[in-house]
Amino acid sequence: AGAECAVLAVARYRVPGLWVVRGIFDVAWKAAPSLASGVPDVVQRPWVVVAGPIWAGQVAPPVRSALVALSRDAIPVGLLSTSGYHSPPEKAYAGARDALGRDFIATANIDNGIDGTDEMTARLHDFFDAVHRVRAIASHG
Repeated sequence: AGAECAVLAVARYRVPGLWVVRGIFDVAWKAAPSLASGVPDVVQRPWVVVAGPIWAGQVAPPVRSALVALSRDAIPVGLLSTSGYHSPPEKAYAGARDALGRDFIATANIDNGIDGTDEMTARLHDFFDAVHRVRAIASHG
């Protein structure tokens, strides 16, 4: 997409072995743990894409944390997720919309079954087309 990237890391997940337990707890409670690096300043950006995995039917807690932080701004947000073979994203996307407080400009999920295939390429192409349309609309006011 030609965009800057920032890693969303949670400090409490850095302890080997223990991070899994903390991650499970955070998913179960739909927590938004503090990000070690904070959320990058995105106010001047035409849009933001938040990407991450789906864990147990919910977006991973670092993704939820970023969405909660982005809910304070009116910037358009796209959500790109990855998941296991049998993890449909609809439930995760509903929870993510709740965290953001509005709809996404685009969503796409790349599950393990399509990784590296033409279908994956097509989904990513459609996703970034939708995101770039928002940028074009915003730049023309």
